[in-house]
Amino acid sequence: MEIFRCLFFSIFILGCIHIIESKEDIHNADEGTELFVKFINNKIALDLPDPLVIESFSQRFNDVILTGTFSGSDLNLTGLSTIVFNLTKIDGIFPVKVNATLTVENLNLYLDYSTDLMVGQLLPFYGTGNISANINKIDISLYAEFNIPDLTHPKNIDVSFSVGDNTYLVIEGILRNQDISDSINEMIHTFISRFVDFVNINQDLIERVLSSIIQSIVDGL
Repeated sequence: MEIFRCLFFSIFILGCIHIIESKEDIHNADEGTELFVKFINNKIALDLPDPLVIESFSQRFNDVILTGTFSGSDLNLTGLSTIVFNLTKIDGIFPVKVNATLTVENLNLYLDYSTDLMVGQLLPFYGTGNISANINKIDISLYAEFNIPDLTHPKNIDVSFSVGDNTYLVIEGILRNQDISDSINEMIHTFISRFVDFVNINQDLIERVLSSIIQSIVDGL
């Protein structure tokens, strides 16, 4: 939870600098905002390698839900460099009002896998093949107001987002049977398409619920 405090407090401090400097020189204030945005995006570029490659890993499960092993190799995640942070607007004195956006243009995942699992100690799930996935164009916007005396707990948080249509998940080699894999992948494709449509159609309602949840989490930090 401390990372949320640090993030909100950093944005608030930047907002204060922006307001102070804007009373003297609006050009300097804009430059300060640009430098901060560049710093965040440079941190993203440096801390998130693109592509992210993991040669192999293995996980053994032994509980009521899952029993067995899952092994993966040649995991390749590309598109992390498309993550872009931006501060679209900072204004006000107290409360300081901040609008920030995070955009992910395209994330692609590929993974070879081998699994021999028992789900719920009843349903066998085994297979050997590959998993490929794409998350297309996600835009996340955050609005928050910072006020004294509690600067680390922003109020009136509002989150909005959108998801691109070209989002998919394909799992080959399910139960080592091509017909079964094709049938399951068709269901997955239908589910994801309907889920994305549902999210975008009911965006306002989901955003209100999500904003309330995030506000409650922040209030509890």
